[in-house]
Amino acid sequence: MSRATERLFSFAASSNFCREISSSSSAAAVVFFASLIKIHFLLILSAYNLGIINKFFQAAKLIMPNFILNIRSAEDELFLSDSFLQCYLLNSEIEQNALKCLCEKLLNAGKIVLLFGARALDLCAPLKADGVLLDLSASENIKRDMASARSLIKGGILGVVSRNRRHEAMIASENEPDFIVFKIWKDGSAQTLELSKWYNEFFLLQQAVMPQDDRADFEQYPSDMVILTPQDYKIFVAKK
Repeated sequence: MSRATERLFSFAASSNFCREISSSSSAAAVVFFASLIKIHFLLILSAYNLGIINKFFQAAKLIMPNFILNIRSAEDELFLSDSFLQCYLLNSEIEQNALKCLCEKLLNAGKIVLLFGARALDLCAPLKADGVLLDLSASENIKRDMASARSLIKGGILGVVSRNRRHEAMIASENEPDFIVFKIWKDGSAQTLELSKWYNEFFLLQQAVMPQDDRADFEQYPSDMVILTPQDYKIFVAKK
């Protein structure tokens, strides 16, 4: 189980629903609830496969989206004290010494570090990054490219950017990335929003959106995560 997945289940376990159950003072209610779990275990598994439990996790996370900060240069602000920022996406084209310093700084702060760009796969292991975000939006062989990436990151987190079409999103998902990313623009937003809603309904994998211009309204998308530049994140926080 990846660190990102562990954090998702940790968050769900600390939700109000779980706290209310654990704080019940009625022994009879606890016994009754335990018996229901035992009797209906197979039904719960079926519900999970249908996405019902996943929808509960998603509802719990609506309090605040999970942001991934897209660091494109060594001078970008990191907001290390912001508890909502637990995952960082680093441009692998940043000068290598500066990139190494960024990785070390973020990892020492307990953050998840992913690499993105042309050198991401080659630098992931040497920099001890947690994984990569692989852009497969132009891939002609998604299965092969994901298998090749996995052989290089050796158990690390693998996120993939999909072409904004159902067919490619399905192929990528069949090969079980840790999460899938759709790039979004203001122009054509109706089509990408429909794709995002369809994906959210039929797949259990976590979904992220990555705005490509400052007019893209990411808040209307039913995604688990949003990938923002520090500048866009700062503007978003200032509006809240």
